[in-house]
Amino acid sequence: AEYMGATRKCLQVALVPLIRPYVTVTCKEIKERAFQSHSPCYLNPYPGAPSICDLSTLDWLRVFWTIKGSFRSTTGESLKGVWDVSLGCAPEIVERLLYLVPAYRTIRLIRYVIYFVATSRRKRSIEESHDAIANTVVGDIAEQMNWKNKGVSWYGFVNSSSQTSMNLYLLLAPKSAFDLNAPADTPVADMNTTVKALAKASRDGSFTFGIGRNVNVSTFYGCVDHGCNKTYVKENVVFTYKTSAATALGSAGILIWPVIVLGVILRL
Repeated sequence: AEYMGATRKCLQVALVPLIRPYVTVTCKEIKERAFQSHSPCYLNPYPGAPSICDLSTLDWLRVFWTIKGSFRSTTGESLKGVWDVSLGCAPEIVERLLYLVPAYRTIRLIRYVIYFVATSRRKRSIEESHDAIANTVVGDIAEQMNWKNKGVSWYGFVNSSSQTSMNLYLLLAPKSAFDLNAPADTPVADMNTTVKALAKASRDGSFTFGIGRNVNVSTFYGCVDHGCNKTYVKENVVFTYKTSAATALGSAGILIWPVIVLGVILRL
C-alpha cells in the first residue's frame, strides 16, 4: 500500500507542470511525459519511499498485471519500463516468474521471431512500425485464442529489433491470480494448457494476422529465462494475411492514448 501510494503521487506530480492553466501542450507531449515518468517513479517514487526493487515477487506481479489490466493496448512503453526496471534492480525476480522457482510457475514468456522483407515502395523506416506490428500481432493472437474469456492476461513487447528482424515477447499469466481488478468469476487459466494451445495454433496455421505482406512471423519459442537463451519448445510459424492488412497496420501506430495513461495514474 505504501509503495502504491508513493508511486501514484510521483506519477501525478510529474504531470502537474503540464496541466497548469497557462501551459499549452499537445496530447502527444502529455503521453511522452507520462511514459518518461513511469520508470523513475517505479524505481524511486520519492526519497524514503519503497522502490519496486523492495517488493516481493508476488507484489511485483500484482502491480504489473493490475496496471496492464487498465490499458487498452496489448503492448506499450510504460509497462516495458516496469519490466526493464525489474531486470535492472533484481533480475532474479524475472527468473522466479518463469521456471526456476516452482512456486511461480504460473507465468510464461514466449518469443516470436519476425522478419521484414525490404520493398522499394516503402519509404519510411520499418523500425518506425515495430510497435505497431507488435500491437497488431499480439492483439490478433489474443483475440483468436479467446484469452479474454479464458482468464489469460497477456502483454507483448519488442526487443532486439533491426531493419530486418525483431523479437516479439509475450508474457502470459492467469488473470485471476494477479490482477487485483479481475472479476470474482474470472476463469482460472492453466498456463501449461495455454502455451500448448498457442504452440499448436502457431504451428498449424491457425492465425490470421493484419500485417503487411513484407512482414513474416517466423518462429515460436517457449522461454525458460528472461533473455530466452534457453527454450523448452520451438515451432515454425504458419499463418495467413488478412485482406485488409495494410489498413490494419497503418491504423495501429498509436498504442496508448494519453487519457488511458491518466486514468491508470488516478487508479493506482
